[in-house]
Amino acid sequence: KFIKDQMLKRGVEARSLLEIGAAYGFFCDATSKVLNLDSIFCIEPTPKLANVLREKGYETIEDSYENVVLSKQFSLVAAFEVIEHLFNPSQFLNWAHNSLFDDGLLYITCPNISGFETQMLGRESETIDHEHLNLFSPRGMKILLEKSGFCNVEITTPGKLDTDIVWEYFKACPPLGQSPADFMFKHMLASVSGRLLVQNLLEELHLSTHMSIVAE
Repeated sequence: KFIKDQMLKRGVEARSLLEIGAAYGFFCDATSKVLNLDSIFCIEPTPKLANVLREKGYETIEDSYENVVLSKQFSLVAAFEVIEHLFNPSQFLNWAHNSLFDDGLLYITCPNISGFETQMLGRESETIDHEHLNLFSPRGMKILLEKSGFCNVEITTPGKLDTDIVWEYFKACPPLGQSPADFMFKHMLASVSGRLLVQNLLEELHLSTHMSIVAE
C-alpha cells in the first residue's frame, strides 16, 4: 500500500516491477495484489531463492546485478537491505537509474548510521557488520541519489525496534558510559510507555536506525 500511494501521489503509472535481491518474493507477492502490473522481474544470485521465485512464476535472473544487461526498462525498481552490502553503491544507483522509465520510481531500504540505536550502541550495534561495506545517513543518501540523477527524494525512518534493542542491551550490560545521557535513556526506556514515546519521537525526527527511500 505504501508504494501504491507513492506512485499515485507522484503520478507514476504502475506498469512493471524489477526487484534486486528478491529473496522469497514477498514484496513481489504483495505488490502484485495492489498494483495492476504487466510484468514482474527479479534478480536473485542465490540459487535456492532464485528457484523459489521461478516456482512463483516470476521471471528471474540468477546472478548479481553487475552482470545483468537488461533489454527493457521498468516503472518501479526495488531493493531492500541490499545497497549497504555493495562495494560500489554509486554504480548500483546509476544502473538502477538506467533501468527505469523517465517517470519511474526507485524504492530502497537500508540501515541509517545516524540512527538512535547505532549511535547509542556503536560497535555493539548489528548495523556495524562486516558484511555492511557502506553505511549511510539520510543526508548522505540524498546526495548520492541526486548525483545519480534521481530527484524528489523522500527519506523516512519508519523503524520500530530502536528503543527495544537499546533497552535489551542496557539490561544485559552496564550503562554505555558515565554521561548523563546514558543514565537518562536507561531510565526513560525502562517502561513500555517510555520506549514507545521515544520510538515515536525517533520516527518523527528521522532518527530511527532503519531508513526507507523513495526517489523519482
